[in-house]
Amino acid sequence: MVLCSCLWMILKRKVMQLKPKQNGTPNQRSRCNQALSSANPARVSPYPETPLPPWNRIKKFTYQEIATATNNFSPEFLIGQGGVGPVYKGRLERIGQIVTIKKLDPCGRQRESECLVEIIMLAVLCHENIVKLVGYCIEGSHLMVVYAYMPPRSLEDHIHYITSEKETLDWSTRMQIALGAAKGLEYLHNVTKPPVIHSNLTTGHILLDHDFKPKITGFGLAKSGPIVDIGTSVVGTNGYWAPEYVNSGKLTLKSDIYSFGVVMLELITGREPIGNSSLGPQHMLVERVML
Repeated sequence: MVLCSCLWMILKRKVMQLKPKQNGTPNQRSRCNQALSSANPARVSPYPETPLPPWNRIKKFTYQEIATATNNFSPEFLIGQGGVGPVYKGRLERIGQIVTIKKLDPCGRQRESECLVEIIMLAVLCHENIVKLVGYCIEGSHLMVVYAYMPPRSLEDHIHYITSEKETLDWSTRMQIALGAAKGLEYLHNVTKPPVIHSNLTTGHILLDHDFKPKITGFGLAKSGPIVDIGTSVVGTNGYWAPEYVNSGKLTLKSDIYSFGVVMLELITGREPIGNSSLGPQHMLVERVML
């Protein structure tokens, strides 16, 4: 517990040290502090079988390093669009590694907070089915999260965006992915103290490595505690919301379990959940099955 508290204070100090003294308004500084406070992972314990990662594995990158790695954020390096902004693939020469870079699209306070919360959460969470944080960049108005690159990309890509270059996932692989995602969720709920509610578990937030081992990502909306009262501001992805969460405004561990159930149905049927119509009505699950 003491170690985790110390880790939290170190990260908070590092994040604040990265902010140039002459850049940023008082309101921007206040927003960063609020985001750090809202995550509250100070009491999150490390995975018992795995020690906390040393700080030399969580690196601070400059904006120029990341711009160089992505050829100044060239479209040819763009691999997706996340909830907070574009996602790029790039090679960081300092560490000699190909990485995924999630770049904040500065369009409001909420997205800035989500980026900071994700950095904090991934810095303290450590499990084989949670995506590995490589580092981050906080420089002026630029905010980026850097994590391990996984060429197979997300589970969503392999279920809903099948191309001639991708093979359809066989049943054994689908069950392997489901089991790994369940282990990652079990770690968040039963190992961390207090438990972590992901609150946005979707097929798009389950990345796959070379062996199709799942890695949960997308922690920008994560919360600490078995129950969190969100009020009228429902967070997450439409189609994955638990009905009792929408009705009460209270996030619980069961909210994640419901989302995981939707993911399982997608794995089994290959269809998209109700309410998430980005792929068209022909992909939607029938409402009676979902309920």
